[in-house]
Amino acid sequence: MLHYILGDIMNKYDVLKEYYGYDDFRGIQEECIDSILEGNDTICVMATGGGKSVTFQIPGLMLDGLTLVISPLISLMNDQVLNLKKIKVCAGTINSNTDEYEESNVIKDIKAEKLKFLYLSPERLLNPKYEKLLLECNISQLVLDESHCLSQWGHDFRPSYFKIIDFIKKIAKKPIISCFTATADDLVIKDIKEALNINPKIFKSSFDAGIIYTLTRKNTEQLYQFIKEKGFKVSMYHGGLEDDVKRKNQNEFLEGKTMIMVATNSFGLGIDHKTIRYVINYDLPESVEDLA
Repeated sequence: MLHYILGDIMNKYDVLKEYYGYDDFRGIQEECIDSILEGNDTICVMATGGGKSVTFQIPGLMLDGLTLVISPLISLMNDQVLNLKKIKVCAGTINSNTDEYEESNVIKDIKAEKLKFLYLSPERLLNPKYEKLLLECNISQLVLDESHCLSQWGHDFRPSYFKIIDFIKKIAKKPIISCFTATADDLVIKDIKEALNINPKIFKSSFDAGIIYTLTRKNTEQLYQFIKEKGFKVSMYHGGLEDDVKRKNQNEFLEGKTMIMVATNSFGLGIDHKTIRYVINYDLPESVEDLA
């Protein structure tokens, strides 16, 4: 049975609001958080900018013990630790840029069971000095960021990632294993599962957002309804909607809560959304100039 430290007094929405200032989760964040809090090993395939850090940090705040985050990127580790400290969370990192004074303070916090998040590279994790220290800790969650590094098919193959399983096997009470990546097809996911010997819950956010333009409000509403009935997450936008409805629909699309936008040209033709993969003109234009 999992023991919660904040979970006794705060639910996930309270934590989201209290620490991050948001009212709602984005995309698959909530599903992944629920899976982790239920004690499941979990793989989350989430686009860059989709909120991966929040997805494992909220369980880390709610669970008793230490969340150990393994990452190959020093700049990312330093940035996330800085952001956690800004919201008054005890976090630290030990990497090649960490000076002796800072490392000493991090180790003191670990021994005093004050540290909630520790960020390490896989190479540091395998250093006997740190391995011995960590094996004496209550590790509630072990996070592998950029977990595609566990596959030779990933774009950033890191052999040291394959030795993480040796550390996991030495932990007296196995922690929840959470894997995050923005780069994982079925083959990479298979490699991750095999390398860590886990049978995880798997969640994938779609990377294929698109806009379908129509010429009339009527066609927008009809096409929106058709796509919605097919089970897709879809929004619509046209000039006849109330301003607050238009804002809500636009924000849901830009935040990844819906992956298809059916809209008239009033939605705009220069939407900057990094996951957009297609733009479809559903209706034939009235003239060549309308294609410009």
